[in-house]
Amino acid sequence: MSLDQDVSRYQNFLRQDPGNPHLLMALGELYLRQGKPDEALQCFDQCLAQEPGHAIAHARRAEVLLAQSRFPEAEQTLRSLLADAPTEPALLHNLGFAVYRQARWQEAAALFQRARDSGLSMPRNVLYLAYALHQLGRLDEALDACRRALASMPDESLDGYLAVLEMDAGRLQLAHAHAIAVLDRYPGNADASLVCGMWHIERQETDQAERFITAAHRSAPLGARASLALGLIHLHRQEYGLAIDAFELARTGMPTHAGTVVTLGWARFAARDLAAAEQTFRDAVELDGSFAEAHGGLAATLAAQGREDDARRAARIARRLDPGNLAALWVDAAVMAARGKPEAGTAALDAALKQPLSADGASLADHIRRYARTQARRGDPPARTPNTSKD
Repeated sequence: MSLDQDVSRYQNFLRQDPGNPHLLMALGELYLRQGKPDEALQCFDQCLAQEPGHAIAHARRAEVLLAQSRFPEAEQTLRSLLADAPTEPALLHNLGFAVYRQARWQEAAALFQRARDSGLSMPRNVLYLAYALHQLGRLDEALDACRRALASMPDESLDGYLAVLEMDAGRLQLAHAHAIAVLDRYPGNADASLVCGMWHIERQETDQAERFITAAHRSAPLGARASLALGLIHLHRQEYGLAIDAFELARTGMPTHAGTVVTLGWARFAARDLAAAEQTFRDAVELDGSFAEAHGGLAATLAAQGREDDARRAARIARRLDPGNLAALWVDAAVMAARGKPEAGTAALDAALKQPLSADGASLADHIRRYARTQARRGDPPARTPNTSKD
């Protein structure tokens, strides 16, 4: 008998006994198999109207809501179920997923860990734990969770993701070695391509970097970080317009990541679009007032516009937050270079940009490039969902 025939048969049964919870649940499951989640929800809701305490109907309803990305509604249902079964592993995992998709990383990580502690052996639970820990910056724990998931569920996406975690943990050489091995097995893997691209960027090998980063850019989850890396390549080449375009695209994908906004500010500064740079640094300060680099960039931009008092105020804040902030150290040099020389304009700014400021001889121009590299390596991790059906 076909699926459509089964549906028709149970619809007939329900016409004869419309309030039967067993028939409603069976028909709901058949609707799900037909790809009709709204009809399935109607069945589960009708079942709950007859038996408000029907736990299976609640659980299946929550699973459908999760599949429809109706995460707050699913969360509400799952919390009510957990009130009666607080250690049920599957419910804990599903609630973790619901809050993860609402970007509540701390809570999600705790729920995935509780599900594991309660006996859930599903590799995907461990993988989501890794994702949540990554968002929280708990990279060693995320690496451990990713390795455990990979051991139970060998998969191309996990293999590449492990290389990204190694890179974000500051172990670029190890990450690069792993990424090369991944690309040998899975040519075109987006995560591994991003890591290899960053490896070449560190060595200022922009042509090789661009080839890898372009491959990573085609991956939706990595789009913003790859845009950041592409912008860095253009910044190295002094292609400021293209760099700004790429950084703006990265900002769109990571709107709350202050480091990306500051990187865009520095690109505008390097392009001598000082009014736009000032506004961008102010946006970064608004996002994170404790971020020294945002205040330092603002100070440098104000100094480059000859607004000495405002520049020094911003530089004091930057130095208080980070005594070694190179942009703040640059302000005095920029002010002195421009003082009394309004006709010098860009030439004075260019000279100040190249002036060595630190013990290693780094100039502000060097600082801008170094800072942009750091942000491209450590951009905001994208929220991920597994692309494998294996548990």
